[in-house]
Amino acid sequence: MDETHEQELFWAVRGGATQVGIATELEFQATELGTVTGNARILHQQITYVSQDLASFTSQWGQWMREAPQQMESFLMIQALGDGQHAIQARNVWAGDDVVAARPTLQAALEIAQVYDEQTQAVSYPLIVPTPNSPHVGQQRIVMRDVFVDRADEQLGAALTESLRQRGTLLGELRGLGGALAEVSSDATAWGNRHQEVLAGTWIHPLSLAEQDASFAAIGTLGTGAYGAYSSDTRSEAAALAWPGNTGRKLSNIAERVDPQLLFDRGLTLRRP
Repeated sequence: MDETHEQELFWAVRGGATQVGIATELEFQATELGTVTGNARILHQQITYVSQDLASFTSQWGQWMREAPQQMESFLMIQALGDGQHAIQARNVWAGDDVVAARPTLQAALEIAQVYDEQTQAVSYPLIVPTPNSPHVGQQRIVMRDVFVDRADEQLGAALTESLRQRGTLLGELRGLGGALAEVSSDATAWGNRHQEVLAGTWIHPLSLAEQDASFAAIGTLGTGAYGAYSSDTRSEAAALAWPGNTGRKLSNIAERVDPQLLFDRGLTLRRP
């Protein structure tokens, strides 16, 4: 199966495989990192911020991400400290080990808000995402919710602030998007969410569904898409957000053709025609 054999199924399996089948073998063409030292090293910057104004922080972080070169990626974990303060753990990754090229962007990250702690290292990428080599048995009790949001701005920061006030919310999370992901046409694959700037999510205590909804409500209203594989919400509304508009309609039609017996009927599932 490729771009010339089973074209529709090849389109569907890239982003919508849970609706149409199981990939048993994958072939990837890796992009050369082109490091100064000739190996797979990256620059890993860890920053702990303390912010009194999460709305302003989110806006400034979003502006920093928009101005950063494509080599930079940023992940934030956010926790309420009380009295309107938030601790923000940032992990910024620069693809490569060219310190001279990365320095202006890494330095600009330190100017977003008050810095409590910072460390930058050149390390091998596998050390950032270690392979546990152990079976996953669903041991995580925390409930996850996420949406893609068009813009990282004060409105999103205010929504995060409101979510973190809720009894059920443990952590907030932001992940920068854009970059190479956004260079692919939205209709090229069944992953149609290409234009949004940020993934916004929450880690929620395993409470009632109503309390989970309340925890995520402020952020959820800003969502124009979702990453279904990262969310605990498997309702039809969540599926429609994961595969919105024409993407969902096309994927649903293909799923009806290749899986008329609904063998793939668990978890996040699109409504059939």
